[in-house]
Amino acid sequence: MDLENCLRFLDELKNHTYGSTPYEALLIAAVVFYARPFSQNEKKGSLHPSEPRVPESVLSRLSQDEITFHESVVTLRNKAIAHAEWSHHPAGVSSNGIIQAMPFSIWQHFQDNVVGQFRNLASKVRRAVQHEQANELRN
Repeated sequence: MDLENCLRFLDELKNHTYGSTPYEALLIAAVVFYARPFSQNEKKGSLHPSEPRVPESVLSRLSQDEITFHESVVTLRNKAIAHAEWSHHPAGVSSNGIIQAMPFSIWQHFQDNVVGQFRNLASKVRRAVQHEQANELRN
């Protein structure tokens, strides 16, 4: 369902202006929903650690360029959207004692036809997951 929602959000982008608040919100939601099946929900060492919900065999169906893009989307979710790590949200204090921060921008990651590339990847991964689910049901 997460991949379905990701595709729904990406499809809805065409009804909004690039750079608008709804466009940005839909794009961020698409990133979150795409990455969620690939991440563990509980920290390592917890009483109930979770495993990623997408089998490794799904990623083996991707080209190297698709794997690289997939990894960049998951990293974007983990380091910029969900946890605001310094690498994506650098901040510091100037010699005058003024806090300086560079705001995160989703736009630096989704320029030109990257949304189309993202939609193609999400669609391919969803089909691969459905194929794996069908194989499990057959077995």
